[in-house]
Amino acid sequence: MSLARWLNSALTSERGSRSSRRAFVRYPDLLADWRPVMLALADQLGLTYAVDPNDPRSCAVDAWIEPTLRRHEPTWDGLSVPSRLVEIADESWACLDSLADPANETRDVHARLDRCYDAYVEIKTESWNLVQDEARAARYLSNRLAEREAREAVARKLVRLRRRAKRAEAELQRHGLVVPTSKGDADSGSESGSDRA
Repeated sequence: MSLARWLNSALTSERGSRSSRRAFVRYPDLLADWRPVMLALADQLGLTYAVDPNDPRSCAVDAWIEPTLRRHEPTWDGLSVPSRLVEIADESWACLDSLADPANETRDVHARLDRCYDAYVEIKTESWNLVQDEARAARYLSNRLAEREAREAVARKLVRLRRRAKRAEAELQRHGLVVPTSKGDADSGSESGSDRA
């Protein structure tokens, strides 16, 4: 997931900034010696710093910029990543790294990055569709389960109601308030009632 976020951020930012004045910096270069990097950026982008990197006052920056400032090491070791995504990431990294040299702002490099972007979007779309299919399947199963549970709940309630009805009938019979009749008795009673009519 982190790799996908990086690809999305890096490739989208690169495409969106092509028409702007921009510069790329290699992170190891920045950590190794930030002064020449910042001076090069000033030349490329027409920047003016409040404190020149070579000014003695800039030594305060040295206190917190050091080569150990890394969140991740650039390696695939120990990571479980789809091979296609690795290919896109490697190619994107190579292209973006090359853009640290302004001379590499070429149509060829841009075309390579466009292919990376298109491939990434294709994978993202396929993944999204897969997630949607799984979500639909989960909703369907959830609904079926809910329906089954509802039917079972109704059946259990009917069983309880029948038991209560039987107990109530038995109690009424015990007090002589209800005379038990069979179906045959009920039918003959109906017929005799008709005869009397």
